[in-house]
Amino acid sequence: MSGNPVPVPREGTADASFRELLARVIGSGVTHTSGPASHNAGRPIRELVHGSLEFGQLPQRLAGCAGPGAWISPGLAAARFLYLLTGRRDLKFIAPFSGGVRKFSADGVYLGGSAYGAQLFGDQPGADQIRRCAQVITSRPNTKRAAATLFPPYTGNETSVDVACCLGIVFVPRSGALDASVIMRANDALRLLPYNLFEFSMLAELVARLTGLEAGTYRHLAVSMHLRGDGDIKLASEFCAGPAPCSTVDMGRMPDLTWDTMTALAGLGNALSDCLSGPPGLLESRTPDIVSRSQSLAGPYWRDVIAAAAARGLARKVPGAGWGTLFEEGAFVSGPLLSAELMHQRRTSAAEHGD
Repeated sequence: MSGNPVPVPREGTADASFRELLARVIGSGVTHTSGPASHNAGRPIRELVHGSLEFGQLPQRLAGCAGPGAWISPGLAAARFLYLLTGRRDLKFIAPFSGGVRKFSADGVYLGGSAYGAQLFGDQPGADQIRRCAQVITSRPNTKRAAATLFPPYTGNETSVDVACCLGIVFVPRSGALDASVIMRANDALRLLPYNLFEFSMLAELVARLTGLEAGTYRHLAVSMHLRGDGDIKLASEFCAGPAPCSTVDMGRMPDLTWDTMTALAGLGNALSDCLSGPPGLLESRTPDIVSRSQSLAGPYWRDVIAAAAARGLARKVPGAGWGTLFEEGAFVSGPLLSAELMHQRRTSAAEHGD
């Protein structure tokens, strides 16, 4: 069954569009059982073919992280974007932030198709698709050629545990604003879509800033937009039936930046990951230093991104250590993304202890 939607108005937020899409997957999707070759073998899959959404308020890009039962970690969303920005594909960076990522590595060292940053920014010299897209946008007004591809030709990797879900992203400069369209072959609507919306809309706004444009509308299409398993189908139904939040996390307008600033931010992401991979005894002194350096290098917006990722990594490294106090004493808690991550951690802890 086709899921062609009535487009969400340009002024919509990610969370409102996400809720509307989940409702369509539940209400109009078709359920089938995943085949034996899939890592979801035997599980029911609720699928909407050609599921899509769009939103125009890019600073309000967080979805699924507000209200009772919310499950999305803003800090993990921030860490995923930093991973993308570094252009790396190794597990060493992302594993401190994400518990489930290791199962998608064939060799226990690197990720395959889902290491989108390596494809976009290039883990080889001269392979930076984002820089090329920016050059096309600035040299060809109203271009239709600013496209980056993420799905390579098949070369015997059809049975890989990590085949890219994203096919590519197209940047569309029109009337002083930069729209972006992301096309996926498949998307887990509950567990992964909110993170994809965050990281790719951050990328879209970043390219807008690098090219002197305003951020326009973000559009997202998955050929297979789906929910996996009875538990996720139930959770999605409960989420859609619950009240929408009165407000959403608003990161504010991304400040203008240069390529040098972007390189410095990637360096801070690398430093944070290295810190989290080190001895726990160094975390309390090194982490605030990295967050403070982000403030001096790139200002409060990017400090908030780094701090939210740091809070996520610290909570996973030493659970229950009360890391929120570290940020409050360092006057870092004012950022909307960090505040949302600390709220997520408190809510998760309360649920685990039955409070």
